[in-house]
Amino acid sequence: FFIGYFINLIVDNTTTTHWIVVAIGFLYLYTSAFFFDKYYFKKNQIFKILYFTPFFLILFTWIGKPDTFTIGSLFFLVAFNNSVLLSNLFILFTIFSHPQIAFVYFVLIKFLKIFDYKKYHYFGIFINFIIYIYYRSLLNDFDDRFTVISNELDRVFRTIFTNTFGGLISLFMWLWIVIFISKLIKDKKFIVSFLFVFFISFFTIDHTRVFMQLSIPLVIYMIQSE
Repeated sequence: FFIGYFINLIVDNTTTTHWIVVAIGFLYLYTSAFFFDKYYFKKNQIFKILYFTPFFLILFTWIGKPDTFTIGSLFFLVAFNNSVLLSNLFILFTIFSHPQIAFVYFVLIKFLKIFDYKKYHYFGIFINFIIYIYYRSLLNDFDDRFTVISNELDRVFRTIFTNTFGGLISLFMWLWIVIFISKLIKDKKFIVSFLFVFFISFFTIDHTRVFMQLSIPLVIYMIQSE
């Protein structure tokens, strides 16, 4: 919405604006993956691992959502975590694209030790959440995500318990094979993080989509563990 607002001032067509923002989102994601591979994942390409997950299926199924900006900002943050300016800039982008998922990202980065937080990271997270809250206060009132989910709890429980096995398989898809044949299935940090992410995504309407986004730090942790 924030990006589209300024684009639509020029284009003056909401449909065209929508697809321009979608295109920018995918360009942003692919650029972030390039820098992530270059500065963090130096032996391979992150997308080669994500091919074995529902990552791309979900991205294109939910096209138009801010997922590309959220995940891309995480890749940028990890890649440029040693830069005070860039890391704080991408912390801001992550929060603005999805504040709830951003908060989980920050917790998992710390817990899984994807990189070591420095004082400017903590300061950036605090200040940028303040900026977001102020920006949000300037907008007209509308139902937040918690209100929507609370009104749909019956649907959440009905869906997850009628498709439990298929739902669990769909979380990591073929990557489950790697998880089970490696030592990750016995890794306490991985298990705790998985249960944490699963619990959060369980109480969302779009369970698989939210899990996919939240589990990106777990995939990065797998990369660290080789």
